[in-house]
Amino acid sequence: MKTLAEISFGAKSFLNSLLNHNILPIADPLLSWLKQPVGWVVCATISSLMIGLCIGPQGFVLMWSFISLLVIGFIWPWVSIQAISSELVFKERRTSEGKETLAILKIKNRFPVFIHGLTVEGSFLQEIIDEEDLVVAGLERVPGWSVSEFKWKLTPNKRGQLPATPPKLVTGFPFGIIRCSKDLIVQNKVIVWPASHSLQGKPKSSAYKLGANEIADLKPGKNGETNGVREFRQGDSFRDVHWAKTAQNSRLVVKEFQSTSHNSVHIILDLSYSSHSGSGGQSSFEWAIRTTASICQQLDSHRFLIHLECVGLPKSASRFASNAKEISDLLDFLALLPEFGFYQSKEKIIFSRSQKQSYSRAGFTFLVCTDRSFLQQGISPEVKKIEIGCDLFDAEASPPVGPRKIDTKDNPQSLFLNSPTTAASDLYKGWKSQFSYET
Repeated sequence: MKTLAEISFGAKSFLNSLLNHNILPIADPLLSWLKQPVGWVVCATISSLMIGLCIGPQGFVLMWSFISLLVIGFIWPWVSIQAISSELVFKERRTSEGKETLAILKIKNRFPVFIHGLTVEGSFLQEIIDEEDLVVAGLERVPGWSVSEFKWKLTPNKRGQLPATPPKLVTGFPFGIIRCSKDLIVQNKVIVWPASHSLQGKPKSSAYKLGANEIADLKPGKNGETNGVREFRQGDSFRDVHWAKTAQNSRLVVKEFQSTSHNSVHIILDLSYSSHSGSGGQSSFEWAIRTTASICQQLDSHRFLIHLECVGLPKSASRFASNAKEISDLLDFLALLPEFGFYQSKEKIIFSRSQKQSYSRAGFTFLVCTDRSFLQQGISPEVKKIEIGCDLFDAEASPPVGPRKIDTKDNPQSLFLNSPTTAASDLYKGWKSQFSYET
């Protein structure tokens, strides 16, 4: 026999489910306006009218009060938003994940009175769970007939372009019955690089195979130490003229400089949809990009020429990049890669024999992939793999899988990243253990 407590609990559960059950879901689109403030005021106006008609004239007083509230609530926000012009300026051209950047909002108010309740809304690469997360800044008031400047700091949590979507200036003051908005003019956008982690060491120069057009010795160039002199040729800069030798020989003589040929590195980044797991900033996809960015910055600091190839995207979206000009161009390229899931092709990408041979001849090669990647099949043993274990990057994995136990003696050319929480330290320790002999 049930106790009184059990009966009471059962009754409460039944009542709770009854009151929270959607009896007529088909009517939701027709009744959605009742969930907004304007719906409440309209209902109150109709109720006041019925009171005035059926009970007494006091109802008409309430009705006109609610109508006035509606008129003010509609007109005031619209007039306020039309009376201002605004622009958004960022002080920096580039930043990286997790690093603060300064945003400056300039607002010109052509209205003679204060404007209250303005908010800046949009996607600024923050984590967005609901609509409230779109509000990035709130302004208490903007003085009348003035130009005001507001500053705040933003911390992007994802790579990409800041702002990610066109931002808006929004107000619902004074009653929040409607919300009026105006697009913000963005003077300059900020490219947000993937977060990179400092590494120590570099591969030995002797480990590289130089291509047919590369030499290991010093060669003539336009920078570096002075290598000698020669006669002036058409196209030479007068800044390079050796005036002492020119006066001595009675003809123009220019200085010739020496520059060191760069070691070449080929980095292959697997971005195929079937190779990755997880979602958001802690997915294996994003960590593969962060890992590549860290390696690129480390190798660039030691004057390596980097050739980056992103595979696994559709042929129309094949991606190649290098740091031949600046490392910033290569990091911009990584920052603007599409998000995980943008291309959902499940086609298996496997290297052809000619590709594998070309990678072996290209110099030192890194393969950044996951343990689900088909690119590992038959890859040359000289290729160094940075392998990401997908199990702990998959938030939906059930039951949770513990870190893999890997015998590094059987995988001397591989680095392993086990989980989002340890990926940075795994990369640092693995890189240092393999390349600590040169710093």
